[in-house]
Amino acid sequence: MAKAMPAATEERSRRQGPGAARGPNPASAPDGLGFLIVKNGLFWGSIALSGAVLYGAASIFF
Repeated sequence: MAKAMPAATEERSRRQGPGAARGPNPASAPDGLGFLIVKNGLFWGSIALSGAVLYGAASIFF
């Protein structure tokens, strides 16, 4: 049983290739001014919408 584990590990690493353990490439992540504007707009828009809903609910019920 002890010899089966290294063989299975070697087989998996051979199938995946040398770069499989590194994860995603940070250079391929989206960037740029347009992406940041859209991302921040979606974030602050959701914050504003949540605040408006809470304000509306509080003004109706209190």
